[in-house]
Amino acid sequence: MRGLWLIASLLLALACSRAASAQAPNPRSSAAQRKLERAAKRRFQRGTRAYNAGRYREALLHYRAAAALVWRPSLAYNIGLCHDKLSEPNQAIIALRRYLKSRPPKIWAVRTRRMIRRLLRSARVAVRVTSFPSGAAVYVDGKAKGVRGRTPANLLLKPGSYLVLVEAAGHEPLKKRVRVDVGERNYFDFQLKRQSSLKVATSTPGAMVSVDDAPATLAPVRLVVRPGRHRIAVRREGYYAVTRVVVIAPGEQSTVFVDLRPRPRYGYLRVKSDVVGATVRVEGEEVGETPVRRYRLRVGTYRVFVTKKGYQTWERRIAIVSRQMTVLHVRLSRRTSRRQLAWFVGGTVVTGLLLVSGVAMTLTAVNTRNAYEDLPTAKLRRQGRSLAFAADALFAFGLVTGVLTAFLTWRLRPAPSRADVVVSPMLGPGLAGVSAGGRF
Repeated sequence: MRGLWLIASLLLALACSRAASAQAPNPRSSAAQRKLERAAKRRFQRGTRAYNAGRYREALLHYRAAAALVWRPSLAYNIGLCHDKLSEPNQAIIALRRYLKSRPPKIWAVRTRRMIRRLLRSARVAVRVTSFPSGAAVYVDGKAKGVRGRTPANLLLKPGSYLVLVEAAGHEPLKKRVRVDVGERNYFDFQLKRQSSLKVATSTPGAMVSVDDAPATLAPVRLVVRPGRHRIAVRREGYYAVTRVVVIAPGEQSTVFVDLRPRPRYGYLRVKSDVVGATVRVEGEEVGETPVRRYRLRVGTYRVFVTKKGYQTWERRIAIVSRQMTVLHVRLSRRTSRRQLAWFVGGTVVTGLLLVSGVAMTLTAVNTRNAYEDLPTAKLRRQGRSLAFAADALFAFGLVTGVLTAFLTWRLRPAPSRADVVVSPMLGPGLAGVSAGGRF
C-alpha cells in the first residue's frame, strides 16, 4: 500500500510540476493543495492502520474521507478491499471497477479482475420489472421455474444475462433479453400489446364455427387471433352455410354475428285407399288419384281430403316431417248402405200404404156418417164406428211405421271414412321411402 501511495504521490508531483511550468505560479492555490494532500495522507494512513487491525468499517470511512479530499486510484482499490471484508460484494465490485478505469499496472489489473470475478459469484442485484398493464406474471429463463413475481416486481438476481417473459391475460406475451449488472440501473419496463380477439355468435343454437383451419367448435366462440385476415365458416344441418372474411387490426376486439337462413325442408306423402281412383287434395289443391305414391311437400301441417262420388269424404290434418314419408291408408265408406236403403224403401212403402188406406177408410167413414144422418139405423151406426176405428188404427200404424223407418235408416247408416297414418323413415339420401309399419 505504501508503495502505491508513493507511486501516486510521484505521479501527482509530476503533474503539478508540468502544470506549474505551463502557467504562472499561484502561491495560495499551491499551499491549499498541499494542505489537502497532507490531510488526505493522514486519513489514508489511519485507514491503513484500521484495516490492518481488522476494523474494516473504520478503515472504509477513512479511505472515503481521503478520497473526498484528494482522489487517488489506489483509494478505490482499498475501498473495494474494505467492502469485500465487510461481505458487501456489490459495493466492492463498483469500487474495483473504478480502480480498473484508471489503467493500473498489469499485475494489479489481473489481480483486480480475478477479485471481481470472485465477487460476482456472490453478488445479488436488485432488479425491478414493471409492465402495462400491471399485475402481469414475470418468468425468468423460461416457465419451468414458475412465476417469479407480478408486476411491479422486485427481483434479486445474480449479475448476468436473463430472458425475461412477461404475460398478462388478454395481451400478447413479451420476451426480452436483459443484462443485469452491479452498479447499473436494473430497471426494465414491458409495454404489452393488447391481443386481438374474435367472437362469433349465431342466431341459431347448435351452429358449428371454424376460423381459418381450426377445428369447428360450438357457437358462440371467442378466440385469440393474430391481426390480419381471417376466414369464418358457420354451418348447421338444415341451414345454409355462411362464410365470411374479416380483417382484424392489432389489439382489436372484433365481434361477428351470423344470421343463418334455414334451408327448405321437405317430406313426402303417400296415399292409399280401398277404392281406386279417389281424388286426393292437399289444402284444396288436387295432387292426384289414389294411389298417390310420392308427393313432395315442405315441412309443416296440411289438411288432406280424399273424395269419390258415392263415398263419404275423408278429411284430416297431418304433419309432414323432414325427410320422412307420411303414409295414409284410407278406407272410404259409401254414403248409403244396402240394408239402410232396403229398410228406407220398405218402411216408406208400408207407411205410405197405411196412410193411404187410412185416408180411404176415413172417406168411407165420412160417407157412412152422412148416410146415417139421412137414415139413422143401427146398422149404419155400427158400420160407421167400425170404419172410424179402422181409419184411426191405420193412421196410428202408419205413424209408428214412419218413426221406425226413420230410426232404422239412421241406425243402419254406414261408418264414416277413416285412415291409418304411418310416418316411415326415408331410405337413401331423400330419394325413396317405404313404410316400415311402425307408428310414430
